[in-house]
Amino acid sequence: VRGVVDGTVRVLERAELPGGALGLSFELPAWLRGWLLPKGAVSLDGVSLTVQELSEHCFGVELIPTTRAETTLGIIQPANRVNVEADQLVKAVRSVLDSMQAAGQFGIAPAAELVSALQMGASGE
Repeated sequence: VRGVVDGTVRVLERAELPGGALGLSFELPAWLRGWLLPKGAVSLDGVSLTVQELSEHCFGVELIPTTRAETTLGIIQPANRVNVEADQLVKAVRSVLDSMQAAGQFGIAPAAELVSALQMGASGE
């Protein structure tokens, strides 16, 4: 986490989980879609978390009780907005792949297809 905010996302849902954990679901805007991977990192309001769920329109994280108690994420509600920062490594790889594709240096597959393959591989599919 570098502390460079990429944008904001809206909380869609919060769910109480066993053991005092909290599940949070967020909208997934198009500009963020290519930067998230299942089990990859995402920072929300400066808190580095693991992406637990990822679909076309939303992503989810889980807060352990300590994170829930010690950060503002434990009290956010649906419709609230939070700052989001995507994983720097994923952003760097995506940038290189996009540049190579734009320069016509890709003979195997476009960057979007490679990122999609990485996303499916990371989710264990």
